[in-house]
Amino acid sequence: WVGTTITGSSVSGGYISGGGLFSSGSVTVVGSTVSNNTTDGEFSRGGGIFAGGGLVMEDSIVSGNSTAGGNAGGGGIWFGDDVQIRNSVISGNSTTGDFANGGGLSGTGTLVIGDSSVVGNSTSGAGAQGGGMQLSSTSQIVNSTISGNSTAAVDAPGGGIYVLGTNLAVANSTVTGNTSQAGAGGIEARAQEGLTYSILVDSTIIAGNTGPDGDFRAVSGSGNI
Repeated sequence: WVGTTITGSSVSGGYISGGGLFSSGSVTVVGSTVSNNTTDGEFSRGGGIFAGGGLVMEDSIVSGNSTAGGNAGGGGIWFGDDVQIRNSVISGNSTTGDFANGGGLSGTGTLVIGDSSVVGNSTSGAGAQGGGMQLSSTSQIVNSTISGNSTAAVDAPGGGIYVLGTNLAVANSTVTGNTSQAGAGGIEARAQEGLTYSILVDSTIIAGNTGPDGDFRAVSGSGNI
């Protein structure tokens, strides 16, 4: 997909994926805009983009997309394999519903974000996680801004980033102005059964985030910071 605009599409029903763009294989998106698309239903994924086989995105905007329903994930992007995002903006996307996750993006593959912004995304609902992003596989964030993202409702941590039993490296980036009603407003890291986390931060600002536990919290099991 090069120089393409995908906007205003909607799909609904249980386990629905890819409101704007659905791909079960790898997909490349360059110089494109994916905006104001929706998925609605329990376990819905990828209001803007569902990339089941991986994604390369450059010079693109993913904005104003949403998923709604219990366990909904990836308001902007949901990915099932390796993802590379460069020189792009992921903004104003949302997930809504109990245990919803990753207002901007979430998935199960590895993630590399460079020279990009994840801003103004949100998740809401009891147990919701990761207003900006939820990460459950090895991830790197470089020269990027994670700001103005939020989680809302009971036990909804990780306004900026929620790390679940995986490794995250953040370099030359800014994590500021994110909010949560539980846990940490900036970055929250948790282990899960059989998996630990590792957080490596270099030349990065994590400050000015709002939540009961401030900018950063590591909980549940073992991990390295």
